[in-house]
Formats: sequence, structure tokens, C-alpha cells
Amino acid sequence: MFLHVGNDVYLPLKDIILICNLDTASVSKNTQIYLKKCEEQGIVETICDDIPKTFIITRRNDKDKVYLTNISSVTLLKRMGNNFESEEIK
Repeated sequence: MFLHVGNDVYLPLKDIILICNLDTASVSKNTQIYLKKCEEQGIVETICDDIPKTFIITRRNDKDKVYLTNISSVTLLKRMGNNFESEEIK
């Protein structure tokens, strides 16, 4: 299964580690440091033209990638429905 995260970008559900509200999470100094290091490493991809609302961390082949999108974390979780839970249980 895939999740549409904006601008014709679809991510495999099995690769998604975290979906997080950017405003809430960026209050934490640790989150700010992590996102800054990811940006310095070139593993951040912005997939929106507006101000991002959400960041998504994925891992594929032991490599992390961070996506910034203007779609809210609540909307993304609703799009996932029960599919993500069933993937985690397996």
C-alpha cells in the first residue's frame, strides 16, 4: 500500500517510520537538531510550494529520508486508515 503525501509523491506504507506535525514537534530542541542535520546531509525533500505542516521520516535500505509536506498529519493519518496498523501487526 502507498500513501499520497502531495505533489504526485506516493510513499510505501512499509517505509514510513514517523508522521509528525511540524509546529508541535519543532518546539523540541532535539527535533530541531535532527531536522537540521538531515538538511545538511541532503536527505530532506520538500514536496510543497507552501509552508510545510508535516514532516515524514522514511527508511528504505537502511537509509533515512525526510519529506516536508503541507498536508496535515491528521489528514495523512486518515488517508492511511487501518492499513498502517495492519502492517505493524504482521
